Amino acid sequence: MNNLSGKEYWEAAQLNAEKEVFFLIRYCSEAAAIDTEHFRILFREQVYNITFIDNVKYQNKTLKLRAALEKRGG
Repeated sequence: MNNLSGKEYWEAAQLNAEKEVFFLIRYCSEAAAIDTEHFRILFREQVYNITFIDNVKYQNKTLKLRAALEKRGG
């Protein structure tokens, strides 16, 4: 998990998505099936909705998952 930086950070800020982060994971056949509609990320008891998936340089080695902290009603 990492915070957004540079251009990604400013794009998220314009959308009021200050809780956006990214996760970098190894590519595998199971990870290749991830999509933004049917999958979420559970990390340290927090739920993140995947907003964008990047197959880094289309090399099938690394996936960068951009995600926003899910807003939960209280």
